[in-house]
Amino acid sequence: MVKKIFISLPFTGVEDTIGERLESLKAIVAEAQNGDSENEYQIITQENIGDIIREEKSVPKDEHAYWMGKDIQLVLESDIVLFGYGYDSSKGCRLEYCAATIFNKEKWFQAKDGTWYKITPY
Repeated sequence: MVKKIFISLPFTGVEDTIGERLESLKAIVAEAQNGDSENEYQIITQENIGDIIREEKSVPKDEHAYWMGKDIQLVLESDIVLFGYGYDSSKGCRLEYCAATIFNKEKWFQAKDGTWYKITPY
């Protein structure tokens, strides 16, 4: 069975680049995949994530509503939402967390040391 994983990643307030953080989260997915022979994991992200990584900048303020709407859509289409370290200091990530909680998505969290844990919905 294919499980879609949306990666919720804070863009501001952390030292690593977005690209570095995205790669560390992809490593968590790969680690989970190695321990799960029944499921295949597919990462889904914002369609503009490549531009954001290349240009090392955030989304322009006048585009926030558009991209947050896209993010919430991806959260709803996912089976699992993986929250990068520092998600709780990001307004966008907190909004994605609320959507994941309301719609009873499985949530995975990255700790400061890079380890991760998951919370399975009821």
